Amino acid sequence: MLIVGIFLLAACDKDEPQEAVITIDPDMHYQTIVGWEATAQAGQDFASFPEFGPKLLFSAVNELGINRLRLEVRSGSENGSDVDSPGSGKKRYEIVNDNDDPFVINDDGFHFTELDAVVEQVVIPMRKLSTERGDTLLINLNYVDFGPSDFEHKDHPEEYAEFILAVFLHMKDKYGFVPDTLEVILEPDTDSANWTATQIADAIVATSRRLKGKGFAPGFVTPSTTDAAQAVTYIDEIAAVPGAMNDVVEFSYHRYSGATDEVLKAIAERASLHSKHTSMLEWIGADHHTLHKDLKLANVSAWQQYTLAYSGRDNGGAYYKIDSESLGPAIRMGRRTRLLRQYFNCLRPGMVRVEAASSNSNFDPIAFEKTEGTASVVIKADLPGNISVRGLQPGRYSVSYTTDDSAVQPDTRVIAPGEDLTVSIPSAGVLTICGEQ
Repeated sequence: MLIVGIFLLAACDKDEPQEAVITIDPDMHYQTIVGWEATAQAGQDFASFPEFGPKLLFSAVNELGINRLRLEVRSGSENGSDVDSPGSGKKRYEIVNDNDDPFVINDDGFHFTELDAVVEQVVIPMRKLSTERGDTLLINLNYVDFGPSDFEHKDHPEEYAEFILAVFLHMKDKYGFVPDTLEVILEPDTDSANWTATQIADAIVATSRRLKGKGFAPGFVTPSTTDAAQAVTYIDEIAAVPGAMNDVVEFSYHRYSGATDEVLKAIAERASLHSKHTSMLEWIGADHHTLHKDLKLANVSAWQQYTLAYSGRDNGGAYYKIDSESLGPAIRMGRRTRLLRQYFNCLRPGMVRVEAASSNSNFDPIAFEKTEGTASVVIKADLPGNISVRGLQPGRYSVSYTTDDSAVQPDTRVIAPGEDLTVSIPSAGVLTICGEQ
């Protein structure tokens, strides 16, 4: 067993350090990390984006650790008129069927203006930056249908499959790559979308068959409900449709309601039953406390707060804030993002969570291992203290922390056999010990 000991002075009040012992059991495995996601809204509609965009995207990849993007495509992209362009409002969800045959694509019936702009301004630059870092940027295509139409894809699964195939063919022909996953429908339990679980299941079966026929094999992500409790119901109903679970790789949920501890555990149980990953893919205001709980209770493999960047209040709706252009375009990391970074940058794709237990609830650990067995430990600290880590394998470790008031850049330590690692954190925050190669 790997023992991580946090030895602190006796506490007289909440601001004084305490003692805790963290025990890691590497033989008990949970989820594997897949991706840290953001919706591909980076303020690219700002006239000054060419000035701040490159710095923003570089920081998102190399400083925050984003390696997965939600690429949205609106239902109204199937329309003889280009209602997909920015500023079209609810018309962007106005579907006009390209023809009466779902197996024959009429190219004139589809317009991907918005999709192309996002791919060219955000996706392609981030793919390049990820490659330079030695990572792979995952693309999660997300179908959005937040407005009524006389014709609805949800009522015609073969037409939905045609729509998705049209997107894949368009991206393959124009950019040379296609999405890695397909998030079937965004927030189906809302009044504006209003998809049933059976409609989702039928769409998955038809789309999987159609895409495979053209050589495409994305994983499917579902149900992405706003109410986390509804995700459990949707999962069960989707599973009741023959073939619907075959190509689903991830059970997704949002946190706008219903995200009790019991519900998070139930989602994890459904994932275990069906051998799927789980993901929390949106909650405006989500912070490191949210992430820590999602990792431990729902066993999430992928997680997103929301967009990459936008202007306005720092309310947790964007990882970065775009400052007032009257002072010149500038970006800054959101206050929640600074602490999320401690997780994103250390816990990388392919790492597997192992059991971690603490004798003091003020120091809540989560631990992951790389394939070669090197452990990384993230400690959510509610108090300050001096920390001694025992039982780590010999090697190099990067140590850093972030609090509300301060942050320490990663400091590389080398541990000899039997040597302890001692660090400190001055106040509540997140302390991370990352095993290096």
